[in-house]
Amino acid sequence: MKYIIKIISVWLVLTAGLYAENVEIKVGATARPHAEILEFVKPMLAKKGINLKVVIFQDYILPNRALASGDLDANFYQHVQFLKEQVKSYDYKFSILAEVHIEPMGIYSKKYKNIKDITENASMIISNSVADRSRTLLLLEKAGLITFNEGVDRTNVDFSDIKTSKIEFKPEVDPAILSRMYLSNEADLVVINTNYAIEAGINPLKDALILEDKNSPYVNILVSRADNANNPALLELAKALKSKETHKFILEQFKGAVIPVK
Repeated sequence: MKYIIKIISVWLVLTAGLYAENVEIKVGATARPHAEILEFVKPMLAKKGINLKVVIFQDYILPNRALASGDLDANFYQHVQFLKEQVKSYDYKFSILAEVHIEPMGIYSKKYKNIKDITENASMIISNSVADRSRTLLLLEKAGLITFNEGVDRTNVDFSDIKTSKIEFKPEVDPAILSRMYLSNEADLVVINTNYAIEAGINPLKDALILEDKNSPYVNILVSRADNANNPALLELAKALKSKETHKFILEQFKGAVIPVK
């Protein structure tokens, strides 16, 4: 019994000293909603002696490069499918630490008030991200704007799988400028990722003609390098992001436009 007590005492001393000097972790994120969520959990981590530094990025490519190079300890901005595409392209050695929330992708229009109003040859601008293409086309199918060839594999559809379409696709653009394209009415329809929509002051629940639902598989994740996946400070961050407090904050702050994962 004395031996067990001694082990527990040593563990408590080591744990207490682990963050005694205020360990800093640097996490890359896009401004909304990711950086806002990270700012919310900062006080939780500070109580444990962890100083969370949030580094904001405006695009989808640099945060993974910065993580791989060691400039970041983790990033929080991408969904699972985008990560898979990045790993395939760049051979990143990353690990997923937490599945946090879903940002439903939406179709927006200055011309149409209802999806049913769209007849033929409506112009559309979509993201040039390969990881978003299948997701976008599935949303268009759900909206009744395209149909697919019989027997197509819906886990990874592409333009070649389209059978019929009411859409005239314009050249794809960087996802960061899609909101601007919508606001300046560059096309009849624009497909926008929710994080960029809310950054631009667009309300997905009010302004979108149609949104993905809560069953979307495109879950946003906290990611680290594989060799740093057991970093105690990062594990505390993952725990904070999955907490009931953070779950409640996401629901109240974004009012359904961002959906926490249970």
